[in-house]
Amino acid sequence: MKLNWFKPNTNNEKLDRRRLSLGEYKRSVSWSKYLVSSGGAIKGNGGEEEEEEWSADMSQLFVGNKFASGRHSRVYRGVYKSKDVAIKLVSQPEEDRELALMLEKQFTAEVVLLFRLQHPNIITLVAACKKPPVFCVITEYMAESQCGSAKGFTGTYRWMAPEMIKEKKHTKKIDVYSFAIVLWELLTALTPFDDMTPEQAAFAVCQKNARPPLHDSCPMAFRQLICRCWSSKPEKRPGFDQIVSVLERYAACVEENPDFLTAYEPNNHSLFGCDRGCFGPRKTAYG
Repeated sequence: MKLNWFKPNTNNEKLDRRRLSLGEYKRSVSWSKYLVSSGGAIKGNGGEEEEEEWSADMSQLFVGNKFASGRHSRVYRGVYKSKDVAIKLVSQPEEDRELALMLEKQFTAEVVLLFRLQHPNIITLVAACKKPPVFCVITEYMAESQCGSAKGFTGTYRWMAPEMIKEKKHTKKIDVYSFAIVLWELLTALTPFDDMTPEQAAFAVCQKNARPPLHDSCPMAFRQLICRCWSSKPEKRPGFDQIVSVLERYAACVEENPDFLTAYEPNNHSLFGCDRGCFGPRKTAYG
């Protein structure tokens, strides 16, 4: 199927349906020539009912200019059923079967997750289509003027790693630090440093190595993980692959023994201490 291509009018942010130039069309069509009007099945845990709800009618999709790209994806602005949308096309490499399968799995997981997340602060999934080797995700389009709040909150001091506050060279480990703060929020239902201004929180984190307080009731398993993740030394923070492994092991331990979180005792400061020997009674100050 030949897709409908048009060029957006950038002066007034409204989309008219002028044709793309030949060069623009050639650059874009190589990513979308595999998409068909009937779409493709995306198998999630919800069954055929979910698939039918998010299945895209490609004849209703008009594709505009590309505004973002990654190693295996391109993102275009467009119109779907008279609604402004963002169109993400994910391409499977034909020469790497293992990578192709991984991208397909990631695509399916993304669509299933977006379909189930309904919140004013989360981009809404409009439709999706899977027709290997190119997959398509259609979401609502957020104009630049609508992203002011998000930009204002990006890197908020209460969640920001000290090296980022100091504007030092940083790595992905800054996200691990922020994850620790979010995990603390989930466990406490509190706002970090709520008795300080953001600037005071930044000063406390950088100059006094301050962190939100961990109450004695915090399970030792999570206490240990949080402390590792918000370490002042980025190289001592675990990577997210390790964090996922830890959480998966915690989940397995809880399934085997519901009292795991209260019984867990750290093993030589290792995050991977949850094995069959970790279910002994937890030591307390009272013996």
